[in-house]
Amino acid sequence: MRSASQAPPLATAPMHTLPTSPIVQSPINGESRASQLPLNLIALIITYIDDVADLARVTRTSRVLHYMTIPRLYENVTLRSYDSIRYVDGRPEGFGSGSPFAMALNGLVTRSVTDYIKHFRLWGDWKEADVQNLAKGRIPDSSLLLNVAVRAAIDKMPMLESFSWELSTKPLKTVYQGLAARSTLRALKIRFPSTRMPRPTAIIPPMPNLRSFTALDIDPLCYPDDMSVFLSQSKKLESLVLHFHPRIREKAEPSISLDAIFGLCAGTKQPLRLRHFALHNLYAAMNRHLHQAIVTDTLESETMLNCGGTSNENPMTVFLDETWRLCEPDTPPLNLKQFRCDFIDKSFPRFLAEMPSLERIYLVSARRQPSNSDPSTSTSAPSQPGSTHASPLLTPDQTPPEASPATASLAALYLNSITARHGANLTHLLLSHHWTLGADEIGQLVRGCPNLTQLGVSMYDDNISLMRLLLPFLTKLVACRVLMDPASPALVQQLEAMEVQHHEVGMGLDLVGAQFDKFRWVGVGRLCFEVGRVISEMVVGEDGAEFERKRRVVKGVPYDVVKDIAIWKMDSHEIDEYPLTMLGK
Repeated sequence: MRSASQAPPLATAPMHTLPTSPIVQSPINGESRASQLPLNLIALIITYIDDVADLARVTRTSRVLHYMTIPRLYENVTLRSYDSIRYVDGRPEGFGSGSPFAMALNGLVTRSVTDYIKHFRLWGDWKEADVQNLAKGRIPDSSLLLNVAVRAAIDKMPMLESFSWELSTKPLKTVYQGLAARSTLRALKIRFPSTRMPRPTAIIPPMPNLRSFTALDIDPLCYPDDMSVFLSQSKKLESLVLHFHPRIREKAEPSISLDAIFGLCAGTKQPLRLRHFALHNLYAAMNRHLHQAIVTDTLESETMLNCGGTSNENPMTVFLDETWRLCEPDTPPLNLKQFRCDFIDKSFPRFLAEMPSLERIYLVSARRQPSNSDPSTSTSAPSQPGSTHASPLLTPDQTPPEASPATASLAALYLNSITARHGANLTHLLLSHHWTLGADEIGQLVRGCPNLTQLGVSMYDDNISLMRLLLPFLTKLVACRVLMDPASPALVQQLEAMEVQHHEVGMGLDLVGAQFDKFRWVGVGRLCFEVGRVISEMVVGEDGAEFERKRRVVKGVPYDVVKDIAIWKMDSHEIDEYPLTMLGK
């Protein structure tokens, strides 16, 4: 170990480390003291660091950066539980102590870092010991202690804004009471168990300041908590997402009662004034209480996925689905800006024509994979409902069954309603990949929707060159996705068999013009490309002479790069929650 006399002089330290060094700074060889970086500038730099590992390293850099970065490091906390022991280098995780999940929860309860937490998420599989106690009318000790520990952590989070419980066990009353006491809480997500085992049912208490509520895997036969009182008294709620377990619709189990959810709102004449409303996997008879429980005039975004329709007719569900067509709302939402659905119905073009001017329309082609879970024994998978996993350079293959001729014939009706009523203000448009557009339809779309920034359509192979000619008229276009009809597998295989470099060079030459300066993303089938700047390069012609040509830099990218762009992200069964930044304070 070096003695103090052997330590290197301060002058040898890099100058860029001195302003934030914990070492007392003094004049070096008569020079003036090093200038300090303003703290507000340091704070601004820290806001651009979004990687947790980088934030952790910055906290160890100096005392100043430690105190300034700790709040940012603990702003978002996610804890994942596993139902089995995982091994690292031959040793179990948490060797010598407890599981990482339990030790992290203990750290939150015993340390003061909870003062900085704004977003808290628990997810994964929680292994319930003595689960047979539930059949005897007693809560397992492991689940009870989990809820006590989570409640203790929540009570120490004065800045908590969002809370997410996505474990395979249910939160108990003690957790709900702790959340109700947090006046800063604005977003709540609860995932209910999917096993049909007796469990205590809690009444979710009102949370007057809550803005967003998401309920996942709701199954009335799996003892979900009662949310009717909560909905009727949460006056500031702006976003509501109800995701029912897909097993209900697959098995045609008529167990869902909309009265149990919205009956109190309708009965007390206290309707929800929502901005975003989403229904997933609903299988229930239509009830007028739904229209009475929600004020449609305030709706800005609406999502209906796997809730019935012509495109996914099922003889087992057609009778209840038909009640929705016979009981349409009296008036369409007057302020609706975004609509996302996966059904195609002959009456819907008329409904589109009556709507106010929409800005974003997404007709989802992807279909959810069938659920293989056994409700009597299985536990929930830790993944997000509707999540998809992508392979490099390819969009996940989520192709639905082939469309019927009746469904395909509706393309002209939909296109006429969209271009005539919504074309002037439309910025995002995603059509079904079963609707292969011809030259006339593509021309109608380009003329009727001049302000598009994102477009996803299917077209014939010989019309792709026509699309190149019409793209310059869409001067605001940022992303374009050419969908491939699964009924034409030969074309899909041909495009994917070509070298990626051939696509890159060909598109780079077509997109040279200044009108493509805003253009950034291209999708062809399952291939994804990023469009960059214009470059000049020397190439050798067929006659051996060199000449200069210009082209844009186009490179193939994996699906993970484009998964958050709307025309890719919305073409799935992912839960689309309203961003917290767009909700009221």
